[in-house]
Amino acid sequence: MMKAKIVILTPVYNDWKNLTKLLTKINNIFKYQIKKKFDLIVVNDCSSKDFSCKKLKLKNVNKLTLISLSKNVGSQRALAIGIKYINKIYKKNYKTIIIDSDGQDNPKAIIEMVKRIKKNPEFSVVANRGQRKESFWFKFLYEIYCILINLFAAKKIRFGNYSLLNSNHVNKIHDNSDLWSAFPPTISNNIKKISYITVDRDKRFSGKSKMNFFGLLLHASRVFSVLRYRVIASSSVYLLVAYIFLYNNQYEYDESKRDWKKQFTGRDKKMDEEYKKDLTELLDKNYNFNVNLLLDATRSEILKSIRTARKTLKISDNLLIYYAGHGFLDDEIDKGYWLPIDAEIDDPSNWISNSDIIL
Repeated sequence: MMKAKIVILTPVYNDWKNLTKLLTKINNIFKYQIKKKFDLIVVNDCSSKDFSCKKLKLKNVNKLTLISLSKNVGSQRALAIGIKYINKIYKKNYKTIIIDSDGQDNPKAIIEMVKRIKKNPEFSVVANRGQRKESFWFKFLYEIYCILINLFAAKKIRFGNYSLLNSNHVNKIHDNSDLWSAFPPTISNNIKKISYITVDRDKRFSGKSKMNFFGLLLHASRVFSVLRYRVIASSSVYLLVAYIFLYNNQYEYDESKRDWKKQFTGRDKKMDEEYKKDLTELLDKNYNFNVNLLLDATRSEILKSIRTARKTLKISDNLLIYYAGHGFLDDEIDKGYWLPIDAEIDDPSNWISNSDIIL
């Protein structure tokens, strides 16, 4: 049995019927399967519907605390208030389970969360969202939302609030201002030791979800605000790539000479060399890239440079490979190649396949 005290935190806004059903299920899971009592903290986000906690007949609850807010602040801020309260009241040796009150977070996953944290107590556990039972359009929009987060924030975040946090991690995030905007990216940014489980989303016990397209946009803007430095860095790289692409040299294949012919876009060779120097300086001084410039590079030189990158790059580094040259796609085997300066069109021995470039 886990010795640490378990505290369950859930924010609620008028979802008292769903909350009652959810807590009844959680109570039975703790009583018959986990075989441990728990403390319960409910943050009432200024609900317009009255409710008495005396109606909650939960015999497996040690202590029930209702925090009633004087104005509606939204689920994320209500959650932040609850986390701050827990850190103040419970000093150490406790675990916090955060779960939404509408029933979409399957409470049976708590069993696996408890197993994970018993095995690795220094970790926290988050529930990645698996299959969803919402409408096709909502699932479609949610996937777009995830793609945007991945693209601009360079973070793969597929979990919501459903999690089990150890006391050290609660203490680490409780006064973080980002917690007021969005819980998931705050966790992703500040906690390294995370264990992931996948949990399918259930339907709400009753009623309709208030989340829609505009709600997802608002949530995405909050996530971007938390991951703002990543968004700025990613956007800068995309702009840089666009700049390179727009001012890149163009080539065409001369069939009569069976050779690649370089075509300059309004620049002579001297201007082109100056452009390359300017680009190198831009990457070095403005974006702090350690630039390795290869001019008219052979297959051997390109692969040597990539091998060096493999050895020196760290997980926190960004790598930008800009190849201004020709390529070839073999449609029969669906495989692409780079064609360096020493490549022959009739002899693929000096071609570089895309698989050779993978770091």
